Parts: sequence; C-alpha cells; structure tokens
Amino acid sequence: MFLIAACNKEELNKEEPTTGDNENEAETSSWGYDGEPATVTMLINVGEEEFSRRYQEQIAEVYPNITLKLISGSPNDSQFLQEQFARGEVPDIIPTIPTRSRLAHAH
Repeated sequence: MFLIAACNKEELNKEEPTTGDNENEAETSSWGYDGEPATVTMLINVGEEEFSRRYQEQIAEVYPNITLKLISGSPNDSQFLQEQFARGEVPDIIPTIPTRSRLAHAH
C-alpha cells in the first residue's frame, strides 16, 4: 500500500479562504487529492518493467489521473542524489530501507 502526496510550489503558497462558518475550520487540513491530473516522480533502483508492474499499474488502478514517473537510480548513491538535486530534479518519492545499525538502535 502506498500513500502519495504531491504538490507544486503554487499549491504550497496558496492559502485557502476561510468562511468563518465552521469553528473547526482552522483545524482542518487543506491537503488532499482533488482528482486533477498530476505527475509524481519516484527514485528507485528498479527497471522499467518491474516499476510498471509493482508501482505504476497499482497506482493507476486507484488514481487514474496520477502519472507515476520513474527516476532510475539508487537512493543510497549520494553523488547521484547531489546531481539530481543540482539539476532541480528532486523526486517526490524516495523509498528507503533502514540499515541494520539503525534497526539495532530502534529497539
């Protein structure tokens, strides 16, 4: 199961108008998926076929207006990540797996 959240710079800077009708309005979140077409990028070290089968197809079934785009590379390759970020190509999703040392400290 995946939870995907994506936004663009315009959405981050946009403030929702308040009506004052709802006393809990300040506590409600304006984040959500409105059904509009969106492209979400994912950095993962898999091939196109596996990416399509394991991720794109499953997302498309639930969210047909979301296009999941592969950025093929290792999330653990710091040089690759630095180059991506320098080009302004920051993936929306970067899955990680905790290392053994981090797992040991978690207990």
